[in-house]
Amino acid sequence: MKPPAHVPSTKALADQHARYHLKQAPMLSRESSESRKRRLDLDDVATKSSRIRPVAPQSRSLKRDDSFRKDMYLTFVRNALKERLKGNSEPFHELVGQFGPAKLNEAGAGSTVRLRAWVTALSHVVSSLERSHAPLVEAMLATPWMTLDDAFAVTYTNFIGVLVSARPEYLASVLSRCVQGFTYQSYEALERHSTESSTPLTRRVICNRVHNLLSHLLGLIPTLPLMLQPILTSHFPHKKLSKLAQTTYIRNLLTLSGYCPALSDAILSLIIERAQQIDVEIQVELEDLDDDNGPETGDIFNLDGFDNVIGEEDPLQNPDVADEDEGEIFDGLSDISSEDGDLAEDDVVEGPSNVKHIQDMVSKLDAVLTLVFEHLAATPMEPLSIFSWPSTGQISPLPATPERQLEIRHSQLWNLIAIFKRTIVKTHKSRYTQFLLFWYSSLHADFTDVFLGVLMDRLMDPTLPDMARVGAASYVASFISRAKHIDTSSARAVVSVLCDYLRDTVDKVEDLEARSSDFTPVVSQYALFYAITQAIFLIYCFRWRELGEDPDELLVEGDESPKLWMPELLVVQRAIMSALNPLKICAINVVQQFARVSNSTGFVYCFTILESNRRSDLTAVEAPPPQHGARLKIDPKHARLSRDPALDVDLDAFFPSIPTNCPCHTNTLTTYIANGRR
Repeated sequence: MKPPAHVPSTKALADQHARYHLKQAPMLSRESSESRKRRLDLDDVATKSSRIRPVAPQSRSLKRDDSFRKDMYLTFVRNALKERLKGNSEPFHELVGQFGPAKLNEAGAGSTVRLRAWVTALSHVVSSLERSHAPLVEAMLATPWMTLDDAFAVTYTNFIGVLVSARPEYLASVLSRCVQGFTYQSYEALERHSTESSTPLTRRVICNRVHNLLSHLLGLIPTLPLMLQPILTSHFPHKKLSKLAQTTYIRNLLTLSGYCPALSDAILSLIIERAQQIDVEIQVELEDLDDDNGPETGDIFNLDGFDNVIGEEDPLQNPDVADEDEGEIFDGLSDISSEDGDLAEDDVVEGPSNVKHIQDMVSKLDAVLTLVFEHLAATPMEPLSIFSWPSTGQISPLPATPERQLEIRHSQLWNLIAIFKRTIVKTHKSRYTQFLLFWYSSLHADFTDVFLGVLMDRLMDPTLPDMARVGAASYVASFISRAKHIDTSSARAVVSVLCDYLRDTVDKVEDLEARSSDFTPVVSQYALFYAITQAIFLIYCFRWRELGEDPDELLVEGDESPKLWMPELLVVQRAIMSALNPLKICAINVVQQFARVSNSTGFVYCFTILESNRRSDLTAVEAPPPQHGARLKIDPKHARLSRDPALDVDLDAFFPSIPTNCPCHTNTLTTYIANGRR
């Protein structure tokens, strides 16, 4: 069968090669008789040697043929580029066609060998590429090189390095295509061009080739991380896309951070911020979900998606995207916002507003947080050398020294704290993402002190808005009440500071009451007071045993004798009886739990006040008989205190949930979470 007309034949390449050298080669001088004799003698030696080592002439012949073939490709490429500048585009179009789908779909290993020869030839002429040659470069960048053999991947990687070094205007396009290769959706397109091979082509091989290319470019361009960071953000999968889409991209980002430490903090920040978007998307408490219908509890990667053979699975076989049109999903990827992760208006995916949708979102969040937990829990390693990344397979970096490990973990802690202060602490409805930082602070005693200090500084900073301090109070409450690694002295110190604030506020309110018998506090003006009171309620429910008068003695539940409490804690009784009436304003679930625990431990009997509040149709609790606690009565006018709906939302929205409802957290957080009352 004759080759297609648009493909230059070997004879055409040879003829063009001969004409090119006839025009440029100088005339050779005639050989002298002596030099000709020496040459004949050398030929005779070569002939005799061939009888002893017959492979050598064949080897030289193969080398000559290979050199001749390379020269033919290079000659054609140079001529095509020159003719393009002269206005004759036919050879140029023939060259571009070598990277088209028709040539790529040709069967046999020979097609890959020829394509590699073209890439090698082009590597020698990148300095000659002009603007008019852009279609050729675009065709080469669009080549599915990751699906071809290892030899081609290495050749292509070297070519890209030469290209962006000589022509930096193509760097942005190269980086964008590399990052697109991190996404799950890119494999659907790649499988159309995958070639038959004795070794199945897995996603892991493809990803490793992309990482090899990026690490090669990092060695050539020191400023590459600055260009790469916004591209990583713009290609991050939208929260509506499937769990596999999220985890595939995140795993690649975490791999990238291993050999590009300049991006490690930004990558971790990006992942956590996007996880929080999914967290906020979950509109109901996980405790309300039926355990029998909860999210899948198996291993997140029962079958590692990176080891799946390309073409054997459908990326759309997922409840999150199964009902969407395949083309719309993939065509809309470029419209993903780099600022807030929203899809373009026409590409928004409306998920079903039912329990199944919530369960899918929980499973997605669980998978994302699992990857981050595993990344943070891993032993810190020295960054991979940018020259050591393999084209296939994996390589393990060397463990860092103990001193270096602690240094790396300290850096990660401050990065997590920056993320916490920038996004998490300001976000309503975040229930689970913050436990990444709560857990990380348990890895070292110094980390606990640092994070607790950050929270308390934020809580007591008078220059911050009240709502910012309200959020800090809620996180202090959750952290102190549920973290096993918080020792008794730290818990008592925090409670003491919180009680001091209560005392100052109650003193001021009582002074205002003394001046005016008609004084009624405006709830919205005391948002921080209610948040701190709620924090004390919550801490007491979990750590009441450690709040006795003697810091070295734990209180015992069920002890009939009156208990002696730390002096600072007694102001809580004054606060409950004050005109601020926190039992009426604080979150109902916290108030009810505190009322039960404080009654059973003999601290304070709250149900009289709750009954008074009930008559205002604001809460209803069946009152158990009082134990040994102080039985409080409240002025009837205090029961008429008006609730502020906006404050109700704020106090409840910042209240973190126990994260053990997410399956992956059961093993990760068992050493952190204090389950049940202490």
